[in-house]
Amino acid sequence: MSASLRPGVLVVLLTTLLRAQSAERLVNVQDLVDDLVKNNSEIRAAQFRYDAATKRPSQVSTLPDPKLSYTNFGVGHPFSRLDASDFAYQGFGISQGVPYPGKLALAGEEARKEAQSELQLYRATVLERTSDLKVAYYEWFRITKALEITVKNRDLLERLERIARARYSVGKGIQQDVLKAQVEQSGLAQQTEVLEQRKATV
Repeated sequence: MSASLRPGVLVVLLTTLLRAQSAERLVNVQDLVDDLVKNNSEIRAAQFRYDAATKRPSQVSTLPDPKLSYTNFGVGHPFSRLDASDFAYQGFGISQGVPYPGKLALAGEEARKEAQSELQLYRATVLERTSDLKVAYYEWFRITKALEITVKNRDLLERLERIARARYSVGKGIQQDVLKAQVEQSGLAQQTEVLEQRKATV
């Protein structure tokens, strides 16, 4: 499971969980999702691509910028004395490109569709990263609760073992009860270690 998670999701999850553990409070999944949407680099990149795509329709559906030109057609070098000839002239001009009718509207419509496509990609990225985050969170939460229950059971078995040993020492119990409690304790200790490793992995 951890191999499928992106580094950005892990960073958000880890920092929020560590903050929550230090504050001794339960982490709200929505807080994690909000942090993810604000801080995940992949989601932010998709958001920026969408924002850029929304600006394109107005750019591609307007006429191109007019061009200003200057022409110096002289005899000899420009600005030489030979420019006084009847064949020499200087001129300024302005030109404007006008596309075929309907071409600008079509380009604008295409850019709007590209913006919609970027919006869908952004939403898909948010959903995918949110899904990764929730899977990791609930796996962590499940293991944490299992660890708490295992520790409580181990403490309970320690008490039962002390009781069984005390009863055995005064002749009211059997040794089998003491050994059974010790075997159960050993199994729970091993289970606790496995859960701790899995929690660290998640």
